[in-house]
Amino acid sequence: MQDFVIDEEKGIGYFKSLRDSFNTSNLVTYDNAIWGNMNLSFAKDNNEYDLILKKDANVRNLLGIDRSLSLTCPLGNTFLEVNNRILKVLFSRRDNDMSIPIRAHAIIVSESLDMNIGMVVAPRDCAIVVLKSKNTNVSVVMHLGSPQILQEFHKHVMLYTSSFLKRNDLSDYVVYIYPHITQKNYKLSKEKIRLLNGRFDEYLDKERAFNFIGVFTDYISRNYGIANIINSGIDNYESAKNGNMYSYTYAKEVGEQDSSVIGCHNVAIKI
Repeated sequence: MQDFVIDEEKGIGYFKSLRDSFNTSNLVTYDNAIWGNMNLSFAKDNNEYDLILKKDANVRNLLGIDRSLSLTCPLGNTFLEVNNRILKVLFSRRDNDMSIPIRAHAIIVSESLDMNIGMVVAPRDCAIVVLKSKNTNVSVVMHLGSPQILQEFHKHVMLYTSSFLKRNDLSDYVVYIYPHITQKNYKLSKEKIRLLNGRFDEYLDKERAFNFIGVFTDYISRNYGIANIINSGIDNYESAKNGNMYSYTYAKEVGEQDSSVIGCHNVAIKI
């Protein structure tokens, strides 16, 4: 049975077991005819800017949250531990703003939160990865693409998580992987492969196509005993061709001829 469900009426996708088994509402703004670009940085004018703000409010309503943290991704291995004390500091700084920007590649939620909030990310080809366990309140939301894998950022996040939990066996965790570009549509340059000097060769095919998610799933299985990995099964590059979600790679290929492919979808998770 497919766990990632498309609600055609609302134009969203979501993981059913994440919602039902972990009481964690979640969604992807899937259908561009309904949602379109969800990133203010790509707004073409003030009208679209205001429209995105209204759609942000719709996302919050669908998730059942009051406020959201917006994850933006700088270079480097950066992540934030989120607890009630941190949230109070964040929201006191931007008390009138419904969305607080966090510059990090991941958050580790380290306790049961008092505030009714969610995490919103605007990926283009990268995966959003969620780690949940029924045995602990500690959960992880991670922005994970090829650049983060090549920097081995996933290792830093997993090490921090296991250190916080004081255990290496994380086999009780379930991992959810949201739509992302798959190996057949993502190639590394010859120069980048040369600089890697043999690292990740087993995840590259003869056409230089890179299975970056495979690096992550193999790593967490081998080092932390995580076997329950649920993938959406959706390639956002292929979906972008059909007017669903966005892809940076696809936009680079056709963007000059079709400006409608330039933008971002949202992945939103109640935390």
